[in-house]
Amino acid sequence: MCISVSTVNTEDLSDFDPYEWETNNEEEEVNEQWNSNICDAVNVNAFDRRSGPVTDVTGKSALGFFKLLFKDEHFDRITVETNRCAQQLIAEKADPLWYETTVNEIRAFFAVNILFGNKQLSEIHAYWSRNHFLAF
Repeated sequence: MCISVSTVNTEDLSDFDPYEWETNNEEEEVNEQWNSNICDAVNVNAFDRRSGPVTDVTGKSALGFFKLLFKDEHFDRITVETNRCAQQLIAEKADPLWYETTVNEIRAFFAVNILFGNKQLSEIHAYWSRNHFLAF
């Protein structure tokens, strides 16, 4: 498979000046190495692999599918790094109300953000409303 330069749209190059930049001897030597036939320089192999999911997701619950994407180790690491960042910030300015977050709190944070993306409401407090018209 060869990519042709002739497929590039060059109609709107009115502001292009090929002589805009000054060249020196080093640049001229490098330019001599370029090949004018791009098909000789670029080899694009055909994509012949199977695409799509490689894990059977048949019968998986929403939580099961979520756990395929986000492993426990990821949440462990996010929790550690979140607490480390908070400790560094607290070292500069104390916060008596701060306490370390937990893996379950990080999971809940991810879940809430995913749900926020599924149903977008105009105001943040609407997500906590008891109005059944706004409910998930």
